[in-house]
Amino acid sequence: VGAQVELMVIRDRTKFGLVNASRSGRFVNKAPTGYLNARDDRDKPIIVIDEIKAHFIKQAYRLFVAGTGLEAIRRQLREQGLNLEGKSTFTKMLKNPLYSVLVHVNKYYDDPEELVEGKHEAIVDRGTWWKAQAILTGRNNTRVVYNDDVPLRGVLRCQCGRMLTAGN
Repeated sequence: VGAQVELMVIRDRTKFGLVNASRSGRFVNKAPTGYLNARDDRDKPIIVIDEIKAHFIKQAYRLFVAGTGLEAIRRQLREQGLNLEGKSTFTKMLKNPLYSVLVHVNKYYDDPEELVEGKHEAIVDRGTWWKAQAILTGRNNTRVVYNDDVPLRGVLRCQCGRMLTAGN
């Protein structure tokens, strides 16, 4: 029983350390495509841009935001030398906030999960990343029907994010 308690304490301390590192803007896992794992001057883990693969990431976001389909982008990048295993890997890459210098912090007891400013360089600008997220979640496909009687239809949103509409 004592060994189990000690194991739980070790796990909790490790999780606490990882959450605190993330909260301070550090990414402590294996670097995603476009980045390399490195150490800063204080020997703390940090990620740095892999110039060769970062070009592919920038191109993928640029094409995706411009309206090119996922499969077409994946094929084009594969022909140019970027090989990602599986179709879902490419979608996960587009959803990854690290490319816009945001680090995901996991929920820890009462602390909610959040995105914090990272200590690494961005591969894509934050505006492009948010546009890609809107496309991936389908929020940019709002159908707006213009009507003089309800000029703000399709413009106003509720605090929950849903579109407001008019009624009699």
